Amino acid sequence: MILSASFGSFPRPDFLREYQIKRYGKQKRVDDAMREGDIEVLKRGVRAVVEDQTGLDIITDGQLIWDDFLASVATDFDGVEMGGLIRFYDNNAYYRKPIIRGEIRSRGGWIREQVKILREVNPGMAIKVVIPGPYTLYDLSEDKYYKDKAEGIAAMASALRDEIRGVEADYVQIDEPSLSYNMDKDLFFSVKEDIERLVVEGKKGGRRSILATYFGDLNSCIDELSEIRADYIGVDAVSFDNYEVLAQSGLKNVQLGLVDARNVKMEEEAEVIKRIEGLGSNNIIISTNCGMEFIPREYALKKVDLLSTIANRMGESK
Repeated sequence: MILSASFGSFPRPDFLREYQIKRYGKQKRVDDAMREGDIEVLKRGVRAVVEDQTGLDIITDGQLIWDDFLASVATDFDGVEMGGLIRFYDNNAYYRKPIIRGEIRSRGGWIREQVKILREVNPGMAIKVVIPGPYTLYDLSEDKYYKDKAEGIAAMASALRDEIRGVEADYVQIDEPSLSYNMDKDLFFSVKEDIERLVVEGKKGGRRSILATYFGDLNSCIDELSEIRADYIGVDAVSFDNYEVLAQSGLKNVQLGLVDARNVKMEEEAEVIKRIEGLGSNNIIISTNCGMEFIPREYALKKVDLLSTIANRMGESK
């Protein structure tokens, strides 16, 4: 089956962006604690983003209050404080660097509250919750507490399991861009175990799991990714020669990022279909290669329409 999905983040509606700037200023917030009155505006924003994703098989809440991919989760952890802004990989975007100063423990509930809002406004489509993976979250942090990297990553994984425990979603996506961008192969065995424990938690209650990589070169990690037991492996198939590496790997259960969410140029429908068919798999979710926060909303809508059209066309041809 070929399904279409929103990757994760989505451009904020203008009214929500203006509200957030007026309410909180232009700097990234250190946490995402909502004030009185925020919840109704957020619900309105999620309704708008759900409508924007009409036609997709799997939707998200657009991560509308995720001002910061790391801080939004890490501020729910004891033992972590937020540092200054640094660049998010090779993008013109920044995040607050988590600093680990004590034992990491989740207070729990932040992710679940976001999913409740999506459930409330969703007309019935399958929904996906997105979280940063333990390797990436640790890789982009500064550790001043744990004696070695493996211990710190394991602590991150344990806290993330608490975050998604009981989440009412159809899919749980674990974002691990650092696996393809900056993999430490000496750590992979322990990292694999930590990720798979998180995958197991994500799959409880009939949910499906997605381990998503992006921004990096698959040549550096395709063998390791093939070993991880997730329902789907997410692949950025527009960067480097990642599509060719994927095709040669024989990996079939993929979330295939063939539509570039960092470029407003539109892909050719026929070329995307050709590449999907070239993998010879019926177990594919087609999506953008990463979240769509990097492009204006008008282009995000065009990319969504392209994904929906392709999935429908391929479904009709079966």
